[in-house]
Amino acid sequence: MNLTGNLQIMSLPDILQWMLHAKKTGCLRVEYKNVSRSIYCREGRVIACAAEDPSVLLGQFLLAHGWISEESLRQALARQESTGQNLGSLLIEMGVLRQEQMLHIVSSKAMETIHGLFDWDHASFTFEPDVEPVEGTIQVDLDVTEILLEGARRMDEMERIREVFPTTEIVLAPTDRSPDASLLASPIARRIYECVDGKRTLAEIILECRVSEYMACQFLVRLQQCGTVVVREAPSADVAEDTPVPDLKHAEQLLASGDAFHAFRMLRELQEASPADPAVKRLLSWAETELITGVYREGLLPECVPVIDPSVEALPENGLTSTERHVLSKINGDDTVKGLMWTLPLRPVDVLWALKALSDRGLIRIATVAAAC
Repeated sequence: MNLTGNLQIMSLPDILQWMLHAKKTGCLRVEYKNVSRSIYCREGRVIACAAEDPSVLLGQFLLAHGWISEESLRQALARQESTGQNLGSLLIEMGVLRQEQMLHIVSSKAMETIHGLFDWDHASFTFEPDVEPVEGTIQVDLDVTEILLEGARRMDEMERIREVFPTTEIVLAPTDRSPDASLLASPIARRIYECVDGKRTLAEIILECRVSEYMACQFLVRLQQCGTVVVREAPSADVAEDTPVPDLKHAEQLLASGDAFHAFRMLRELQEASPADPAVKRLLSWAETELITGVYREGLLPECVPVIDPSVEALPENGLTSTERHVLSKINGDDTVKGLMWTLPLRPVDVLWALKALSDRGLIRIATVAAAC
């Protein structure tokens, strides 16, 4: 029999302790804001993790740490699309990584996947007994006690971090003081610091560096305490006077009338306010399906190439969401829509939504490739 519930009622540490002491075998699936992560255990030990959450997908994890290039990831994902093979196994076959490297990487990624769940206090969960990872999954062997100790530490630290960075929409700027060289010893630390330019929001820095919110914030708080970065106001958003206030009934009416684009945006705002609301989740799933169908029907197909419109003299610094700004910064005139969906740390539907929003504003145009579009 499956065990289901909400992490507000039964916390993640409680579930993990139950899995450990009862020596459970099966799969714990945790869902939050229309993404999910799965933890597979055998006899109370974690043997694998899987995710539909782009921020912790193996490809993004490898890119963040500089273990592979975007081109290698595209090639591997293209092979995966045609063969259905495991991404890690494909990268080993391609000679991009060695078997022993991959085992270390998968273990590190599994720990990061699980620890990120400690922030999902409004998530729902299901434990299915006797479920094994899909065939070909690279397995690990993780001690739940170690996971719990590190998770508790991170939860305490995130509470302190949120007192300094209450939202990911703040903008961080460098000061005249340079950080100590020891703080920039790792490539990820240097990349995060280089992204602090007085324009990017914290959310954009997280996307640009492909790291977790915890990892980025932990490092940036240290820089803030050292006086090498300061917090600025969030960028202003151009909101039209007639922009409707997010409302569930209105969102449903928009969907019924065929306006999935605006319904999607409204429902995402509602989801931020009420992550566990089942009605929001249901309508958002409907909006995502309709949005994908709609943009493909309009010609924004995977094989098309987004390009910045040459008639745009200066790209706006304000008025765009963090997602829109990030997607806009990655448009180079060569990558296809599919290429962007493969390499950006965003769900495909979020990439499509941002591309349509940018296109509607006249900032980009969608070019065709041969007769594919």
